[in-house]
Amino acid sequence: MQILQVTEKSKEKLQGAWGYSQETDILQLKTCVDIALRCVKDERNERPDIKGIVKDLEKLEAQIKKMSIASDQSKDVIGLQVRPFW
Repeated sequence: MQILQVTEKSKEKLQGAWGYSQETDILQLKTCVDIALRCVKDERNERPDIKGIVKDLEKLEAQIKKMSIASDQSKDVIGLQVRPFW
């Protein structure tokens, strides 16, 4: 619930910004808020250790890299379709 509230507020603030990548920013935001919420759990054994946090951030980085590559490839395809043939 809290993650959704934070992401919705952030979407409103960031929408329309030049070069804004909503998908990657929201993914980063959700991941960071999720980690933060787990870090403040009342029960110590429910909190993530640093290795778990680093692993989560490495997964996030890999996801963003894949999204970036896919985005670049789709831009290339769109660019090819728009170019004149002469």
